[in-house]
Amino acid sequence: MEKPILFSTSMVKAILAGRKTLTRRIIKRVPPETHRFEEMDDGTFEAYWGGYAPDIPAFIDGCTRMKFRPYCLPGDILWVKETWHYETHMHDLTAGEPDLPSGRYSHRYIYRASNPVYPVDVGVAEHGWRPSIHMPREAARILLKVTDVSAERLQDITEEEARREGAVKTYPYTCPVTGKTAHMQDDNGTFRDGFACIWDSLNAARGFGWDTNPWVWVIEFEREGVK
Repeated sequence: MEKPILFSTSMVKAILAGRKTLTRRIIKRVPPETHRFEEMDDGTFEAYWGGYAPDIPAFIDGCTRMKFRPYCLPGDILWVKETWHYETHMHDLTAGEPDLPSGRYSHRYIYRASNPVYPVDVGVAEHGWRPSIHMPREAARILLKVTDVSAERLQDITEEEARREGAVKTYPYTCPVTGKTAHMQDDNGTFRDGFACIWDSLNAARGFGWDTNPWVWVIEFEREGVK
């Protein structure tokens, strides 16, 4: 089955460079008391938490449980939605005549991850980059094949997994004057800290920062193709 998946420009670059083969996505509406997820034979997962909830009939071994279906399953194909632009070229315009009747048009999609500074040439209509969420299927150039899906707490990520998330090594530095903390890229840092920085830039404002340690889907993939 094909499904879309959004990636930031920096993560698209990591995918294209072969540095990113994992992604973590928030599991929505998880009861806060959840203490474990178990994978079922049908590919779904069951969340377990302590205490009896009379409005939820599924009750086993002293725990209440609820079934969750991951966004994707092994074997699914994910087409990447990234920041993009639809470019139009106008050719063979005859001087002194209306453009539309005399012109021929060609089109192509371009991508911010591969064109960080977009050149505005003569005859090119430039209207700015378009958000990844609005990318149509026909514009997608990157396909990913899902190889594994699991569920875990965000902070359970290992150093090796953080590297495979496309993170770079950073370390937190707190300014003694302002008290503000920044993440400095340095080989003496860790991939986990680098991943935490990336995660917060994308999810902290939504209430799912690194410090909240949410439950996440861990999606492993391999690049299927790039147009």
